Amino acid sequence: MRTTLLLASILVATASAQTTRSIGDRGAEVGLSENWTPKVINAAMGDDQFIGTKSLRNSFLVLLEFDAYLENEADFRRRLQMHTAGIEASGSNTVLGKFTYRSEDGVGRAHQPASTEMGNGVEIRYDLTLVGRDGLGYLVLLWGADRSAGSLKHEGDRIANALRFPPPDSDWGRSTQLRVREKRFDGYTLRIRVQDSVFKESTYAGDAFFSLATAEDEIVAFFLTLEDMDLDDALDAAHETLVFSYPDLTERKRSSTTLAGREARLATCATGDESLTMELAAIQIAPGLALDFRVLYEGPPGVREELYRGLLESLVVVDPPTVDAFPVPEATPDPPSVNAHQREWLEAARLIGWIPAGASDASLAPGDGILVAHEDGVDLLRPGADDSEPLRRDGEWQFDRRAAACAEETFMVSGDGELVRIADGTSTPTGARATAITAAPGGGLFLVRAAPLRNVAGIGQIESATPSTLVHRRPSGDEVVISSFVDRTLLDVATDASTTRALVTSVERSAYTTVRLTSVDLGSGAQRTLGEWTRVRHLGPAPNGWLVTGTPVSGATGIWRVAGDGAPELLVSGPQQLGVALRGGELVLTSSLFLAPHSGREGRIPVYSIAVDDVLPAGPRCAPWTAAVLGEIGSAALGEHDPFDRHLFGTRASITRFLDEASRASERSIGAPLPRDIDAFDPLLAAIAGEPGLGQEGALVLVALLSNALLEQGAEWIDAVEPNMNGLTWETVEESTDLCLAVLPAQTVALLLEGESQASWIVESAAGRSMLIGTDAATLRTALAKREGPDWWSAVEAGDAEELLAILAAHPENLHLRDRIYAELARREDLAPLGAVAGRFARSNAARAQDLLHWFAARHATDGAAPTVEELRNAIGKHPRAAGLYHLLGLRYELTGGDQAREKARVCFERALELSPWGNLAEQVQAGLGRTSD
Repeated sequence: MRTTLLLASILVATASAQTTRSIGDRGAEVGLSENWTPKVINAAMGDDQFIGTKSLRNSFLVLLEFDAYLENEADFRRRLQMHTAGIEASGSNTVLGKFTYRSEDGVGRAHQPASTEMGNGVEIRYDLTLVGRDGLGYLVLLWGADRSAGSLKHEGDRIANALRFPPPDSDWGRSTQLRVREKRFDGYTLRIRVQDSVFKESTYAGDAFFSLATAEDEIVAFFLTLEDMDLDDALDAAHETLVFSYPDLTERKRSSTTLAGREARLATCATGDESLTMELAAIQIAPGLALDFRVLYEGPPGVREELYRGLLESLVVVDPPTVDAFPVPEATPDPPSVNAHQREWLEAARLIGWIPAGASDASLAPGDGILVAHEDGVDLLRPGADDSEPLRRDGEWQFDRRAAACAEETFMVSGDGELVRIADGTSTPTGARATAITAAPGGGLFLVRAAPLRNVAGIGQIESATPSTLVHRRPSGDEVVISSFVDRTLLDVATDASTTRALVTSVERSAYTTVRLTSVDLGSGAQRTLGEWTRVRHLGPAPNGWLVTGTPVSGATGIWRVAGDGAPELLVSGPQQLGVALRGGELVLTSSLFLAPHSGREGRIPVYSIAVDDVLPAGPRCAPWTAAVLGEIGSAALGEHDPFDRHLFGTRASITRFLDEASRASERSIGAPLPRDIDAFDPLLAAIAGEPGLGQEGALVLVALLSNALLEQGAEWIDAVEPNMNGLTWETVEESTDLCLAVLPAQTVALLLEGESQASWIVESAAGRSMLIGTDAATLRTALAKREGPDWWSAVEAGDAEELLAILAAHPENLHLRDRIYAELARREDLAPLGAVAGRFARSNAARAQDLLHWFAARHATDGAAPTVEELRNAIGKHPRAAGLYHLLGLRYELTGGDQAREKARVCFERALELSPWGNLAEQVQAGLGRTSD
């Protein structure tokens, strides 16, 4: 009889008192009567299958062991339903008997009888008993064609009673004991107490640093870390993430508590049919750092209450140990490079305070504060405060966030265009929508509202045909449309100092080419076009006009004062600034420029106030060049010469003559000479990249500037007449030798304009080698071939340290050659010559990180010569970004031992991996972390 074909997915177990048999793979045993004979009924049902004889003739038994978390009656019922479903599908008129369940001493037991008609008057009776504890279950399945329900149950009870779980000294028995699992994150140590028989480590949540799951992912617990987020925001962000996978998941309750001795917030979420529950916990680990703990399980909220509470109560978070593993440099960013004109206005400016970098909106707040919207939220810089304080962090990165403060209220436009009110670190929807906002008199707001988007089948989202509007939103929430714009999309708004007019920016719908400035009378709504700009980054108020940060169609990027009639005046040029407001003759602006190092200011930029009389005339001269201006300067410098003349830049003297003429033309045009040093070239290029109007004339100016900058760095000009009849060649010269690097300035300018490199990279890649520059690739290659360099390879093969040192002594500035020799000796594992050569330079006052690293590495691999911990710490103090030094120091801590040696080594490896997360070194560091993190 083929009744076993019904049970392809059934799991089983049993016991008896006569003959003791081992079942499963964990060490369980069962006592069976002599009437059961082993017989494979179906290979898919495991090894523990039996056929009845004598009094049990025409009966069948299958015992099957499986991993499953069976905590309560619902778990046992659900598991048995998996098996009876196969029975119901196999025949007709299946009848399920009464389900019973009991639990005693931590062992659960459920019983389910069933019968089904197989046709031809044959009735099959089944008896299923499920026994489980601590993540392990056994199913006793009996069936027969001519058996009574009572006899099957009697036999099933006997077998279940005779079942013995694996003994305490078995692997499984030991796994049932609660054990502390430990994981590290961000220097902290997380400990949680679980049974290994129930929870295994899992990769269920790919972003989690630690994840546990029961068999078949019935229950999943995982941990993530969230930075710079309060606890309610962390719960909101977690729920928002989960809704992507479970759209009908809603929050049912939220509460505050203490976990692991720290402030925590809990939330319970469930799907609409309560088939799935997610328990969320956000734990404040440290200021700006929250631990996000989630437990996902099947069933309604509360069905896993005991397990969930046990996990929460077992949580322990250990702060990072105070480990003095290496000297930590003070977080003091170096001042950015500034030119003479930038330095002049910076010295005249007054520092107001510091705000987060990435500011997209900054405006005056009541009481002379500065309200700042940035990528991560909204901050307020209060009068007299050195640093801004967060008003809102929502965990959502937003590129063009907008905010405004009026009276006692602060508002923000969220990422989806919703206008929200900010109070006590939380945001409350107002029910209104906006693109941008600015404060209005009396506590209201002026807001611009672009036409709403609508879905069009087959096309997607498009802007509706309704007008964009400038709206006055009163404190009561009532709104009045001031002015409408047909066929244009509004972008931003600012009022003038008198708040009688507003300036709005807009672009033509579906075109998005130039940005139009329009003045709007706030009383009548009358519009006046003030001009077209290439781009506008920000708007602010000014007496009788506005501040506009951006780029006019025919002007430089910077902060402009725009009068009521649209006439622009450049106040500060360059892309580093954002104009906040002009008040009382003082310009308030943000800038990424500062003069002196400032401790603890990473990720922050300053806010300045400076009198307009002091910012002029230096401000406009900071970075006044545009593509069009360079084109005009190039035309003036060429005079009657053809810009495509192949003789134009044939010699160094011709470059110098052209550049002198261009610099005089720059003085006449914009009142400032051309910048001639290498540090000023990259910012100039960044300011004009992508702008129209450069042409061949402007490109010649850039080629001359770059050539001159490299010549001042010691490059050698190779005279040649460029053979290309259509202008300067764009051909790439990729050849170099150990002594020289060849550069075609024209080709380099082309790459720079495409954003593929920087001029400063040329000097860095030269690494002390001579640079040959010119206009003809073939001539450069010929000159390069004559500078092949010394035969250091033979000395490396011979391991001749003295010869290698003599070669390097002849080229003391050539770091490229020195590093090539280091690399080859290290590859060959020639430690003695490597240590001798690197040691000569490492012991000098001008020792580089590479010199020290190779010297220490050679000594580390040599018995009795290893670098000391103190030597490595001193080296890190001088070269705090050399990953290899941290790796070596971690190895020294491992080898020497001592107080906190393990913790110190781990901290070193973590820092090395942070600095060098990829490549061969990272693999070695990962191995070190594995040794010290278990």
